[in-house]
Amino acid sequence: MRIYNVLLLLSIFLIFNMGGVFAAGPETNYTNDSDFDKGNLTGLEHNSTHNQLQLSNSSSSTNPFIWVPNSNEGTVSKINTVTGMEVARYKTSNLTYSNPSRTTVDLEGNCWVGNRNIGTVVKIGLLESGQWIDRNQNGVVDTCRDVDGNGLINSTEILPWGMDECVLWEVVLIPGSEGNFVPGKYNGSYVNDYYTPGPRGLAIDSKNNLWVGTYGTMKYYYVNGSDGQILKTIDVSSVGHTPYGAVIDQNGILWSSGNTGNNVLRLDPSNGTFTRINLPHKSYGLALDRNNHLFVSGLDYYAITCINVLNGTILWTKSASYAQGITVSDDGDIWTADNTKGTVTRYSNNGIFKATIIVGNSPSGVSVDNLGKIWAVDTNDEYIHRINPANDQTDGEGNIVNGVEFSKRIVGGTHYGYSDMTGALSNTITTNHGSWDLIHDSGINNALWGVISWNAYIPNGTSVNVRVRSSNDKITWSNWEEAINGEYLNSTPNGRYLEVETTLERFKGSVSPVLYDLSVRVLKSDINILNGINNSVPKLGDTIKLVTVLTNVGPDSAHNITVVANIPPGFKPLIPSIGVLNGTVWTIKTLIPGEIARLEIVGNITQNLTSKNITYSANETHSEYDSKTNPPSTIKFYVPFSDVKLDYSLKNGKPTLMVRNIGPDDAFNINVKTSIPSGYTPKTLGGTYKGGTWIITSIPSNGTVTMTLVPLAGNKTHNTSNPSSPGHHGSINNPHEVNNQNSTQVNASSSSQTRKASSVPMQQTGVPINFSAIAILFMFFAAYLNKNDNEIRPNKWLILFVVLFLALLCMGNVGAADTTYTTDEDFSKGTFNNVNGSDGSLKLDNSSNAARNYIWIPNSNEGTISKVNVKTGQEVARYKTNPASNAEPVRIAVDSQGNCWAANRVTGSLIKIGLYENGVYYDLNHDGIIQTCHDVDKNGIITPDEVLNWGSDECVTLETIIIPGKEGVFHPGSYDGAYAAYGTGLTSLALDNKDNVWLGIGENQTLMYINGSSGEILNSYNVTAYGHSPNFSVIDKNGILWSGGSNLLRLDPSTGSLSVMDMGYTIFDLAYDGDDHIFSYGVHPHILWPDSRFSRINIENNTVDWTQSLPYMHAGSLAVNSNGDVWLAQYYNHWWWGKYTAFGVYSHDGVLKSDVISSTSPFGLFFDSYGKLWIMDLDGEYIHRFDTSINGVDLSKRLVSTNHNALGYCSVKSPDK
Repeated sequence: MRIYNVLLLLSIFLIFNMGGVFAAGPETNYTNDSDFDKGNLTGLEHNSTHNQLQLSNSSSSTNPFIWVPNSNEGTVSKINTVTGMEVARYKTSNLTYSNPSRTTVDLEGNCWVGNRNIGTVVKIGLLESGQWIDRNQNGVVDTCRDVDGNGLINSTEILPWGMDECVLWEVVLIPGSEGNFVPGKYNGSYVNDYYTPGPRGLAIDSKNNLWVGTYGTMKYYYVNGSDGQILKTIDVSSVGHTPYGAVIDQNGILWSSGNTGNNVLRLDPSNGTFTRINLPHKSYGLALDRNNHLFVSGLDYYAITCINVLNGTILWTKSASYAQGITVSDDGDIWTADNTKGTVTRYSNNGIFKATIIVGNSPSGVSVDNLGKIWAVDTNDEYIHRINPANDQTDGEGNIVNGVEFSKRIVGGTHYGYSDMTGALSNTITTNHGSWDLIHDSGINNALWGVISWNAYIPNGTSVNVRVRSSNDKITWSNWEEAINGEYLNSTPNGRYLEVETTLERFKGSVSPVLYDLSVRVLKSDINILNGINNSVPKLGDTIKLVTVLTNVGPDSAHNITVVANIPPGFKPLIPSIGVLNGTVWTIKTLIPGEIARLEIVGNITQNLTSKNITYSANETHSEYDSKTNPPSTIKFYVPFSDVKLDYSLKNGKPTLMVRNIGPDDAFNINVKTSIPSGYTPKTLGGTYKGGTWIITSIPSNGTVTMTLVPLAGNKTHNTSNPSSPGHHGSINNPHEVNNQNSTQVNASSSSQTRKASSVPMQQTGVPINFSAIAILFMFFAAYLNKNDNEIRPNKWLILFVVLFLALLCMGNVGAADTTYTTDEDFSKGTFNNVNGSDGSLKLDNSSNAARNYIWIPNSNEGTISKVNVKTGQEVARYKTNPASNAEPVRIAVDSQGNCWAANRVTGSLIKIGLYENGVYYDLNHDGIIQTCHDVDKNGIITPDEVLNWGSDECVTLETIIIPGKEGVFHPGSYDGAYAAYGTGLTSLALDNKDNVWLGIGENQTLMYINGSSGEILNSYNVTAYGHSPNFSVIDKNGILWSGGSNLLRLDPSTGSLSVMDMGYTIFDLAYDGDDHIFSYGVHPHILWPDSRFSRINIENNTVDWTQSLPYMHAGSLAVNSNGDVWLAQYYNHWWWGKYTAFGVYSHDGVLKSDVISSTSPFGLFFDSYGKLWIMDLDGEYIHRFDTSINGVDLSKRLVSTNHNALGYCSVKSPDK
C-alpha cells in the first residue's frame, strides 16, 4: 500500500477517536500571539512586538460602556457602545431634582457622577466586573437590568434609591455635613442649589481615587475610590477659581476649568500647591492628548486654547465653533460639541478646522469609546449619537455626509454631560491602562486552583497586576482575588473555569510594562500507590504481610487522601504510619510533596484460604488534580492445595505402588521413599526411581502415577498376597514416606507448588477505543486487505456488517410498534423544539423562532439586502441580489421560516436568501463549510470586504428568472443569459400560507405563482385585459390575492377568477389587518395640487368602506399594528409649501390620532414580530425603530452607502398572526 493510503487511514481513524479537546486544560502557559488572542484585549496589543503584551497608544476607553447622565430625572444610563443597548439605569438620589451632570469612569470601569443641585457625588459599580455589595446578604446582586432584553430601561426595571447594590457610595459635600454614606442611609438634609456647593469637576487619578471640585464653595475634595471617604480638602478660593471641569494629566497634575473666571487652575496633588493661568476666553471643557497638550473650549467665546502641561504656557488660541464639551481621538484630532447648531466639529491637533457633523438637538458633551468612535449626548432631547471618525466624506460646505452612524434614544432623559463618560481619559492619559481578560477552562468540575505565575518587564512608574475569580458555569462567579506571582491562591473557591484579568498600567513616563507570559494551573499532586507482599508463593501455615505505600511526587501537597482497602479475610491491618484507619478506610489529611505513608496488613494462611485466589486491592483518591489516573492497585496470590494418597495392590500378580492426588490442585515434587526387595526392579508410570526415592515431578488433580515391581529373571517365588495386609511386608522393607508429610495426605508445598501465577496489575497506556471506533478501524483495515495498486476497494460484506452494527449502536432501544402520530396528543409524546403541535399538525413556533430576531432591508441603490438584528440594531449580514448593482431590489417578503425573497425590479429576477441561523443554505462546493456573509469584526456594520460576490454566498439559495423566453430556476451565478433592463419591472411580492410566492410584474401586467421551495413557476395570469399594472399585493385570510396598482384587483387562486375595483387613484401600497379589511394608499393626480388617498376595503363584500383625502403629494407606505391602528408614511414635498416629513397614526376607522415628525424621507413601513414599527428612509442610509408604547424612535441605524426605495414584508409574522 502506498504511504498516502496508510496516512489516510490513520488520519481518519485518529479523527474518530480524538474526542473532545480542551482549549486550555489543568495547566497552560500563555505566551504566543495566538495564546493572547484567546482572551479579550483592551488597551493592549502584541503587534508592535510579537508574542508579548504591551500598552497600545490609544485614546480609546477600555470598557464598552458610556455612562450618560439623565439630568432631568436624576438617573444615569449605562449604554453598551458596541450594540447601543441601554443595559441599566441607576438613580443617583431619591430626589428628581438632583441634576446629575458630570460622569467620569475610574480604572475599574465604575462610574462617579456629580449631583449639581444637591451637593453629592455617587459611585456606581460596573456589574460586569463584579463591582457590587451584597447588602442584604442574599447571595445575589439586586440591581437594575434590561430584563426583557429590548435595549430600553423602563421604570419597572429601575430600583429605588438605596436598593440597587451596584450603587456603592454616596459622598456628601455640603459644608458641615461632609462624609461618605451607604446609599439611602444619609439622614441629613440636601440642598437645592445649582451652584453651592455645586460639584462640577470630577477626575480620577492613577491610584483610582477621585478629585471633586465644587463650584460655589471653591474647594477640591480628594475621595478614596474604594469607600468614598474624604481624604483631604484643598481650598482654592484664594485665586478665585470656581471648578467647572477637571482632568489629570499623565504627570499626575490636576487641571480645572473655571468657566466664569476665564482661567484654568493647575493643582499639584503631591504637595497641594496650585496656580491660576488666565485665558483670553471662558474655560469650559477640558481635554488631553498624548503629547502633553491641554485643550480648553471657550463656549460662547468661540475659541479653543492649547496649553503645554509641562510648563503651563499657552501655545495657541484659535477661533472655533460654540465649543462646549471637548475630547481628543486616537489620531490627535480635537472634537467639540456645539449645542447652538446641533453639530460636532472636528479639528486637527493644531486647531485647524476639518469637518462638521450634524448630530441632533443641542449636543453638550463628546467622548471617545473603546473602538475609537465619538459619542455626542444631547441636552435638549433624549438622544445620544455615535460618530465614526473614519467617515470623512464631506459636502461642499465641509459637513460630513451622514457622519452619525447610530442614534439611540434614552427614553425620558436629557443629557447635560461632557466629562470622561467612557473612561478614555482616565484609562489612557492619566493612567495608561490596559487589560487582558481570559476565561481559562480547566476541563475539571470543581477544580482546585493553584498557582498563577507570570514573567513581565515592569519599569518604574508602571505595574502589572493579576486578579482571578472562579465559576463552574460561567454564570455565577466568585469574588475577585488578587493573585501574587508564583504563589498559591488562598481564597478562590473550586470551579471549572477561572477568569484571569491581567492589568498593565503606566502612571508616568512613556515606557510600557510588558507581559511575556502567564501560566495558570490547578492544584496538582501526583500520588503513586504501590502494593507489596512479602511472599508471593505462600503455603498453608505461612504468615503473610501486605504493604501499601503512598508517595506524593508533587508538585503540590495532597489533601483529603482516602484509601479504601479490600482486605482478605483473616488479615488484620496495623496502625498506619500517617493518618487514621477506620475499618478498611485509611484517611490522611495532608501529604506534602516527597512524603511517604505506609500501611501494613498481616495474616496467616489457614485451611479456608487454600485453593483460592486471594486479592488485596487499594483504591486512592484525593482532592487535587492528578495527571495520572491511577487504577486500584491490586495484588493477587493463590494458595494451592493437593491431597496425595499412597496405595498398595497386586496387579496381574505384581506388587504395585500407586500415588493418587485427590485434591483440587496439582501436586508437585512428590518424593516417595521406598526399598525395592531383591529380585525385583521398579517400573514407573510417572516419575523416576533413584537411590531409594521415587521422584514424581507433578500429579494433576485426580491424577494417578504407579510403580510396579517386576521380578527379575530367575525369581519364581514372588509374593502374590496383598502387600498392604497387616503384618505382611515381605521383601518390601521400608514403609513409604512422602516428603515428611502424612502418608495419606500431602500438601504440595515444594518450590514449584504454586499452580497459578500471581497477577500483576497492568496500567493502561494505549488510546481507549470504543466499539464504534473498532468497527471503523476494521472497515478501513478491510479496505487495505482488498487494495490494488491504484485504489482502495472495500470489502462490501464487512462494510455492510459494520454499517448495520453502527446503526444498532446509535439507535438505542427501538419500539416495535407500528404507530402513526397524527393528533395533538400524539405530538405531545415527543419533545417540541422550536415547533408547536396544534390542529393536528406541527408548525414552526415563531415565539422562539430565530427568524423573529431579524428584519431584511432592501438597499435598492446598490443591489443588496441587509439582515438586521431587531433587538440590537446591528447589521449582521448583507447579500448581493444580482451581479449588477443597479438590479434595484424594491420588494421583499419573508416566509414563515425567516427566509427572504427579493424581487429585482430592473433585472427581472427573483432570489431567495436562506436564514443562516435556521440552517437554510446550500453547500454549493460541498466542502462542508458554509461560505456566507458575516459581521466578522462584530461591529454591527457590514463593510464591502465582508460582502461575498454574486454566486459565492451559499445562503443565497436560488434565482428565478422571470424574463419572457428565459424563464427558469438557477443556482445563483449559474445563469449565463442576459438580464433585463426594465423600467417598471417586478413590482409586487407576497407569500401565501404555503410559503409560495405571488409575484407582480408591472412591465407586462402579469401575476405569477411560484413554488416557495424550488422557485419553479407554477402558474401565470396576464391581467392586461383588466387594465391592471401590479404595484403591491396582500393575501387575506381566505387566500385571496389583492393586487394594488392602477386599480384594485381581486384574484381567487382556487378558481382563477379575477375582478377589479376602480379606486379613483393609483394604489401605491396595501396593508391587511388580518381580519376583514384591507387598507390602500396612493396618489390622486392633479396638475397643481395633487394629494394622497387612503381607503378601507371590506374583503367579505368587496366594497369600499371609506376614502379620505390627505394633503400629501407623495405616496409612501402603510402598516397595520395588532390593535388595528394604521400607520402611514407621509412625505410632503410641494413646490410651494415646501418639504414636510412625518407619519400619521389613524384609527381603524380612519380617524387621525397623531402626527409624528420623522426622519428626512420616511418611505417603507413595517412591524417586526415584537410589535415595533420600522421606518426605512427613501433618500438616506438610515432605518429607524419606533416604539408605539412611547410614541417615539428608540433606535436609529445607519446602513452604510445605502438607501431604501422599497416596500415589503421585511419581517416574519408575529406569533399572534
